[in-house]
Amino acid sequence: MRLGNLGVNLEVPSEFSYGAFDALLESLMFNEWVDGGDGEPDELVAGKQRVSLSVEEGFEDISEYILGEGFLVNQLQLNIQPDAMVQATWSLVGLKTGDMESTSHMDDVAEADSNSPLDSFTGRLELDDSEVAAAVGIQLTLANGVEPKYPLFQKSAHRLLDGRSNLTGELNLDFEDDTYWDAFLNETEMKLYFELEDLAGNKYQFTIPRIKFNGNSRSVSENDVTQTVPFAALRDDTLGSQIKIERVEAV
Repeated sequence: MRLGNLGVNLEVPSEFSYGAFDALLESLMFNEWVDGGDGEPDELVAGKQRVSLSVEEGFEDISEYILGEGFLVNQLQLNIQPDAMVQATWSLVGLKTGDMESTSHMDDVAEADSNSPLDSFTGRLELDDSEVAAAVGIQLTLANGVEPKYPLFQKSAHRLLDGRSNLTGELNLDFEDDTYWDAFLNETEMKLYFELEDLAGNKYQFTIPRIKFNGNSRSVSENDVTQTVPFAALRDDTLGSQIKIERVEAV
């Protein structure tokens, strides 16, 4: 038996918080934050500019560290549920990694921002610029389809291949009328916007200009009917992307 190519993958579950993951968001979106200036929000849209990362995993109680290089964020799963912190799961793909060492490579790296985790109590959801009060869950997945390319006579990949930026999601809503059933049947495009805010007033604002529902199902219990509406995002010509994230620092 022989081992094959060396695949470098990392999955990081987290509670989503303001400022702590902005470098990961840049890598995920293949773009860099644009400073809004003059009190305007900073903006980040999905683009085509690579933002590579080095990632070190450290076990500080036993002084063992392993460094991975050439990482790209391949996927983010964002999960917003009632009475819960906002959960974010980051999936990364890297070029290479090496032996464990007794000293860290990251001594001069700044500490991450320590703002409070974002929760599902503060914020809002809009569809076509109308606030939705009946939402009971939002799931969002942005996947880049990044794959390693392996040459002959080498264990590690020599480059990463970019895939398509594919944004999908799911809304869970109280069943109140036929709005989302009709939108699904008629293939009606809608604009999705939601906002997350922490205890200090820092905000992330997510705008997805064009979504199309690709299903509609209902869950019936003794005293409640909930509809699940999956969707896919389409590229908006004006934005030049399918999603825009804005960050607004509290004043």
